[in-house]
Amino acid sequence: MTRRSHLILCNGALKKSAPAKYARNAHTVELTYDAVDPTKANVAIGLPGFVSSLYHLPPRVLDLLEIAAYVFCTDRWLKRGAKDLVEYDAWGRAIHYAIRVRDHSFWSSKKVSDLLGNAITWATGDRSHTFTFAPGHSTPATGLFDSAEFHVESSPDTKIALFSGGIDSLTGAVRQLKQESGPLCLVSHRSSTDVQKTQRVLLEALDSRYPGRIRPYAFTCRLKGKRAEEETQRSRSFLFCAIAYALSAAHRLDRFYVYENGVTSLNLPKREAMGLARASRTTHPRTIRLFEQLLTQVHDGDFTIETPFFWMTKTEVLRTLKENGGSDLLDTSVSCTRTFDNTDQKTHCGGCSQCVDRRFAAVAAGLSEQDHSGLYTSNIVNDTIDDPETRTFVVDYLAQAKEFATSSADRFEHICA
Repeated sequence: MTRRSHLILCNGALKKSAPAKYARNAHTVELTYDAVDPTKANVAIGLPGFVSSLYHLPPRVLDLLEIAAYVFCTDRWLKRGAKDLVEYDAWGRAIHYAIRVRDHSFWSSKKVSDLLGNAITWATGDRSHTFTFAPGHSTPATGLFDSAEFHVESSPDTKIALFSGGIDSLTGAVRQLKQESGPLCLVSHRSSTDVQKTQRVLLEALDSRYPGRIRPYAFTCRLKGKRAEEETQRSRSFLFCAIAYALSAAHRLDRFYVYENGVTSLNLPKREAMGLARASRTTHPRTIRLFEQLLTQVHDGDFTIETPFFWMTKTEVLRTLKENGGSDLLDTSVSCTRTFDNTDQKTHCGGCSQCVDRRFAAVAAGLSEQDHSGLYTSNIVNDTIDDPETRTFVVDYLAQAKEFATSSADRFEHICA
């Protein structure tokens, strides 16, 4: 089976700057957010507004944000294989990016380019993500304070964490605010209006409990004038990490925090067909280490991505939320991967893998009243499961739980290998 390659031209890069095999034969897409003339844009990247909130970011960090944004938009622009494909490796795409950048000597070095490509290829489960960088890119200053002499005020006890509005990131924020006293910068990706609403409500609730300590930073990145062809969003963690790194650089910090439980991060395939891009690796330990290696190069020094919840299950995360006085916020958080199908009254589909995991974990943590059935379109606990895909998710979940419960330590190690 012949699988087509894709060439993505960004920031006005020309096709001739890409390797000949892509320039001649690949399916070509041009992406631009055009900070000078927004009418030409087919993606929305909120770089000017984000930079304004931090006064100034150096060229290399601006490049990182644009690269991550283009990768994310490409991930949504290009359809993977159909769900019922027998060859599940057909989900993998070969993508080459030609991008004009500011710090050309840095990004065009083989070490950096290889680190970037390897990290994104692993995180997305695609066949390949490769890059060619061209010089000459620039964007206008965002204002009078967009200069190296201006920087945000920070303090040694400032912490930076990713904040999606899901259970894990909410629990991380609640625990941080409860147990420490410094400012907490929460990094979010602004895409759909539903996600924005969830994040806004939670941020307002946290700010009311811990006045003056929350510093929200949102970065807009989405397709413009086009409905996404692909909803898996395997590259979203790279975008999140790029945003968090930019914020860390502005605050002169050498780390940020990713709150995700280890079971979700490892995401062990529940059946043979759940391989490669069909199983998310967005916060897998290898993904985190690869991003760390890349950010260490960008940082010109050691940089760390902390994962405090890696040794927890979802149930243990929920118990942590309860112990730190945040269980009443549970029904406001959103874990669903199909938010575009939900309503204000039903914030979760109830049938995707994240919803199934959430429902079992809430019952195990004694929080089923807070995570009540009214949040879910499909009630897998009490109702007949008619949807075949939902039924498969539930059966896979229970089968894996049974296998883990009856496995020896050696058998579990073999499963994880």
